[in-house]
Amino acid sequence: MAGIESGRGVDFELLDINRACRLFAHVGISMNGSSRPFTTAVAGERSGQEQMRTDKVCALSRRRFINTVSPLAVGCLGIPVIGKRLIAQDKPGFWSEYTLAERAVVDSSVMAQDITNFVGHGYGCAECALAVGLRYLGEPEERLGAAAVFSGGFGKGDLCGFFTGSMMAIGIAARKLHSDRSAMREFANPRRDEFWEWWQTRGPLHCSDLREMYDGSDQFLRMGQRAVAKLEELIAPAH
Repeated sequence: MAGIESGRGVDFELLDINRACRLFAHVGISMNGSSRPFTTAVAGERSGQEQMRTDKVCALSRRRFINTVSPLAVGCLGIPVIGKRLIAQDKPGFWSEYTLAERAVVDSSVMAQDITNFVGHGYGCAECALAVGLRYLGEPEERLGAAAVFSGGFGKGDLCGFFTGSMMAIGIAARKLHSDRSAMREFANPRRDEFWEWWQTRGPLHCSDLREMYDGSDQFLRMGQRAVAKLEELIAPAH
């Protein structure tokens, strides 16, 4: 339960449901979502009434449980609820207005400027990211077809297309620089890891989560520009 204690997001798909039930029962969730003050009782010394409360909460279905704990998660832990996932507020996201430093990076990024030619012009998010990557690397745009099925999280709300399209561009950059497969991996793998880690500092990886956190084409464009500006930084040696 270190994720909750540190204030970070907790994914209930990965969280043991019984442990979660007992945690929230301990801090006082009732069937109607109300809460009571934190108890100072010594661990293990719970009354029969508390045990019944725990058992009652643990009997809830997964969906009912998530709906029940949401008010406590927001009110006590300061974590916004996104569908079945709890997303920490300390992540800045991808869609907010640019800071002055970010604006300078985006304005100077060839790929961040180029993506405006694709976003909103019939291209999916994965196609947008790969398209500007191909143009930046001087590679044939016919390869863009490789990204056709990746947009919208493979059409299933899974991994974001800006993310997967960027990963493909890293691989293409590696191949442009190196013919030896070992050398390709030596170039690509650290950049893959850096992009992955950078993305996770900003927000969730999955399209279904991201869609619930932005509400306009301007936000979508800012998300794409941030992604490909970071991508450009990583593949610049192959430019």
